[in-house]
Amino acid sequence: MFDDAIAAFAQIFTPPFRATLLKSLALTIGLLALAWLALDRVGLALVPIAAPWLATAFAILLGLGLFVGLAFLLAPVTSLVAGFFLDEIAGLVEREIDPGGPPGQAAPALSSALFGLRFALLSIAVNLVAL
Repeated sequence: MFDDAIAAFAQIFTPPFRATLLKSLALTIGLLALAWLALDRVGLALVPIAAPWLATAFAILLGLGLFVGLAFLLAPVTSLVAGFFLDEIAGLVEREIDPGGPPGQAAPALSSALFGLRFALLSIAVNLVAL
């Protein structure tokens, strides 16, 4: 088991793994940026404030709150996005470590998505307890 873990760790820096990492990272950043923009627009639209200085203060506080909130959502969103690429990574590891063995079966898309969502919700719960 340790030999397999060391072999898998050595593959992290190979081009296919880097490509998957960059795809996952780009999708995670994109989702968090969209969430930021949507929540920012909704938050500013729901609270109409007449005084310009108060509106500016509210916008700053909302931005800081969104930054902290999305920092806590970073791990769940990353795990949810990474779940989309698990079969791809598992296939790469299998072909490299045991090329003669039988190929693994990919999980059904719905089952995989539900597993990723459950793990993301668990991660959110743990973050809320930590908060």
